[in-house]
Amino acid sequence: MEPKNSFFARTVPVSALGSAALSLLFTVPAGLAIAVTGENVLRNYGWGLFVALPFAMGFAAALVYGVRQPRSLASCIGVASLSVTLLGVGLMGLAIEGVFCLMMALPIALPLAGGSPAVAAVRSRGIACTFQPLKEGYRGWGYTLGVMKHLDGLKRDCFYEYLNWYTSGFQGAFIARQGYYSAQPDNAKKFLTPAEWDYWYDGKPAAVDIKDPYGTLMEKKGSTRDGGAIWDRMGNIACWNTVMDEDRYLTRRWNEFISS
Repeated sequence: MEPKNSFFARTVPVSALGSAALSLLFTVPAGLAIAVTGENVLRNYGWGLFVALPFAMGFAAALVYGVRQPRSLASCIGVASLSVTLLGVGLMGLAIEGVFCLMMALPIALPLAGGSPAVAAVRSRGIACTFQPLKEGYRGWGYTLGVMKHLDGLKRDCFYEYLNWYTSGFQGAFIARQGYYSAQPDNAKKFLTPAEWDYWYDGKPAAVDIKDPYGTLMEKKGSTRDGGAIWDRMGNIACWNTVMDEDRYLTRRWNEFISS
């Protein structure tokens, strides 16, 4: 199941300590750069810093940590949470955020770092846990990877190498086993068994026991996923995660208030 020919995968150490260190080396500086850019350039970082960034950092840290070898759920959540914690330490060191603001943000940021894997963990222990579909429809979200226009040479080549690996299918299959969808489902399908594809994407009853990305039993044979097939879910989104028209103005004024 591992993309052995990927340059990115080959650079990740096999050992738990080495892969954890590399995941933090990758995510923490990137998170700091995004936070600094949001504050000093865009002057708007409220939603991005406290919601989107912790989730993306935790997700990326766990993904890099487990790309070479299956890791325990507890260790993946630990690495994800550590990446967000180190981001907070870095922000304090750069005097971007105060201690009290970061303490208030941690109850939001740390659960987001765990995200859907936490639900997968609960189910793998035999505890009923449901993503409840609402009659009004779903609230959807998504994210993209984009190259900065100033990159060239080796840096740009590294970005496209990572992007090609990210969309090759392994990552899509990994997150599918946690309930997420890939923007390239045909590639993800190459790394899923027919039974997994039927369960996660087509919404069919599980032909076999369903396991999470780490090989732990999550759903028994015959069960179906909440909400049904991808077509039923994506065709029933009531709203996408977004912000109001006044978001930039309100965030800028809030930033001025807390920094005064």
